[in-house]
Amino acid sequence: MQRYVFRFTGLGAAPAADLERISSTAGVSVIDTTARMVLVEASAADGSRLADTLAGWVCVPEQTVPLPDPRPRPSAAPGSPPPGSQGIRSASSRVRGDRRGSRSKPSGGSRGRS
Repeated sequence: MQRYVFRFTGLGAAPAADLERISSTAGVSVIDTTARMVLVEASAADGSRLADTLAGWVCVPEQTVPLPDPRPRPSAAPGSPPPGSQGIRSASSRVRGDRRGSRSKPSGGSRGRS
């Protein structure tokens, strides 16, 4: 079963007799209606047969467009550092390493001896 949109191309609202014919046709289920359109679910044969009997109507298969997901997606695996943070860690490690390297141990050689 496929969905089809029947659109009335004449002036004004769709004729009540046509709407009744659409809803009473065997093998056709009306999903939704507006003043000038009817969304139906039917087999390809039933849909084309009904379209041939209705003057002033256009029948087209329903088209759907997938919407993008509005939720943001993480760009990296959970627990991994954010992009670009590796350089910051390396720089901070170097700074700590420089401070440790500048300390000198006291030499016990000349203190306390006469």
